[in-house]
Amino acid sequence: MYTVDTTVMHFVGFNFENKWLRQPEFRRYLASCDTAAAAAPLVGRVTPAILPVPPCSPLYAAAVAKISPPPTMRPQTAAGDFKLVVCGQTPEAAEAAEQLAQVWRDGGLSVTVQVLPYKRYTKALRDGDFDLYYGRVRLSPDFSLAPFCARDGALNFGGYAGRDGVYGKDYAPTPGNLAAFYEECPVMPLWFERECLAVKGDLFYGSDSQCFAAGLTGLR
Repeated sequence: MYTVDTTVMHFVGFNFENKWLRQPEFRRYLASCDTAAAAAPLVGRVTPAILPVPPCSPLYAAAVAKISPPPTMRPQTAAGDFKLVVCGQTPEAAEAAEQLAQVWRDGGLSVTVQVLPYKRYTKALRDGDFDLYYGRVRLSPDFSLAPFCARDGALNFGGYAGRDGVYGKDYAPTPGNLAAFYEECPVMPLWFERECLAVKGDLFYGSDSQCFAAGLTGLR
């Protein structure tokens, strides 16, 4: 039996109508906070990540090598209360969202978690009725950045609009584009789910057919 990273990513999305969340330095501050404690409800089942590709991917290591930590901005006072919405369909995700909010509260921010049924959660995303949202998504096999970064991206609920051409025309997960993603922080990757694989000869078996295990590399 082996444990591998899957393509299922947990992340936090931002509403760019919020004056604080429009600022990449503040988004990077949120991402730079110690979120290890927030993973407690998912311990043993996730791998921390700072990019929207699984850490076992060669793309991840190549991008991290290009990253120079940009400045962050911790506000002395953030106006109002940040509302973090999460779907209550998965109790562990709802608990993780609460733990994450507590990390930010400990840093001096006011964060309220709203746990919603699936239909109300998706409506809140479509309507922009959130400041932050906790999401879980199975990424496409090519790890395109378009769903998060394109203006009409399927997961761009918060209205992110990056600098023209920052991700090229095809939003490919090249090391340069992933480094730009880290700097811009259009969403905040948290963790990738892990899964056990049974290997027999040249075959491997698991309940998730999208496991990132090309050539059985990155197994651990």
